[in-house]
Amino acid sequence: MSNQVVIIGGGVAGLGCASALNAAGIPFTLITKDVGGRITENSNHTVNYGAYYITADYNHILPLVKRLHRISLLNFQFHHPGQAYSMLGLRAMHYLPQLLRFRQLLRTFRQHLRQLRQDALDEEQSVLIKRDPYLWPLVNQAATDFVREHHLVGLFHDYIEEALYATDFISLAEAQAFDMLWLAQPLIARSYEYSFDPTTITQPFQSSIVLATVATITPQADGYTVATTDQQSYASRYVVVAVPTMTMRQLLHTNDGKEPVSAYMYHLQGQLKPAYAKRRYHVFDDHSRLVTIATQPDGTYLIYTRTPWTDFSTLFSNYTMITQKVWDPAFNVIGSALTKQNRGHGLYVAGEHNICTLEDSYISGVYAARQIASQF
Repeated sequence: MSNQVVIIGGGVAGLGCASALNAAGIPFTLITKDVGGRITENSNHTVNYGAYYITADYNHILPLVKRLHRISLLNFQFHHPGQAYSMLGLRAMHYLPQLLRFRQLLRTFRQHLRQLRQDALDEEQSVLIKRDPYLWPLVNQAATDFVREHHLVGLFHDYIEEALYATDFISLAEAQAFDMLWLAQPLIARSYEYSFDPTTITQPFQSSIVLATVATITPQADGYTVATTDQQSYASRYVVVAVPTMTMRQLLHTNDGKEPVSAYMYHLQGQLKPAYAKRRYHVFDDHSRLVTIATQPDGTYLIYTRTPWTDFSTLFSNYTMITQKVWDPAFNVIGSALTKQNRGHGLYVAGEHNICTLEDSYISGVYAARQIASQF
């Protein structure tokens, strides 16, 4: 068997692995049902349906995307039952000491996250997190306990919980402190909507991409046989499984990874009712079926909900449905489980399993490529 590499999955983790292998001159086959994974846009490339934002410290992702509108909390409207308010005014001023304290906590976390990202190019994320005496306790601490410990309950109840719910579709009670802190990084890091053209990264290795769905991975004496649903098979010495957690579990027959959360997305055009027309983004408390309303650059709207939504007349004076999509799962962010990347015998896992950001997913793919390259 030749020293061939098969990468399964063409999201950012798979593309990061493919790009690094290509740069090292190592041949590979990338098998994926699509390129970009959950980074997907409308047909005009004006509205992003998948991962919604990037931050200015996504050093690996930034060269691959076009930064668009900057996201600012000043453009958010926060909604509780019977209440709607912004970050401007006396209500927000009341929480200024808590906000300053929380921002300092986020800066401390960011220092550790930066070091983790640098080290994770050559060592497993899970190993690095467990080794860090600051990060590892946060993985095992409930976010609600962290908030109470640092006396941030009021700030979170009125502001942060809604912003986090709009980002990852889970309540604070379902989150761990570690995940809550990386999700809240846009409070201290510039964040942007963006556009992604996959040809930017795939052009150098376009001929190595096979559009197919992998059905099985079978261990052999000297590697693996990867079979697709269209009855094709690929012999390889190394396999990188760069797919969402549920698919990874199915292919590897494992229960590794965090638990999923789903969401429903609706893309509409029309006239929002006055209660929702003042701000660019509207976020809701975690008891609401409605998660967020986001105005798009082309004047259309994205609506995200936790359960199916049909009565859009409660939000719009008039509207037309452009498209709708079920993200099932949208993320795997519930729980404290960490996923081992180096599974032994030339098998690697890459993706969002430990830190659910585009940057960290990409880095996990580069890690797998570097591990393989070191053995050639």
